Amino acid sequence: MRYIELNPVRAGMAASPASYAWSSHGANALGRVDELITPHSLYESLGTSPDARQARYRSELMRALTDDELRELRDATQFEWALGGEDFLRRVEPVTGRRTARLPMGPTVRVH
Repeated sequence: MRYIELNPVRAGMAASPASYAWSSHGANALGRVDELITPHSLYESLGTSPDARQARYRSELMRALTDDELRELRDATQFEWALGGEDFLRRVEPVTGRRTARLPMGPTVRVH
């Protein structure tokens, strides 16, 4: 959720998530009514009341994504890999029959 809300800011399209017209920030962080927003179960788990959820959401958004988190999110999106904890990834690979991460880098072999 941080990646999505902060993407317009990183891209220079908005000064803050609240100032981006197509952001869910107003609903999630400020409690604005938006008929296009349906609360996600992860959002609902942030607190037991709307005020608590909004406060926690604002607090979480203040934590900038690390370079590693951005790389993981972008790799998962670009290469269509699952993204999650080690246990989740171990369970996903056999079910999908797909790798969940890039292979280790090794020496490059040139074919002439």
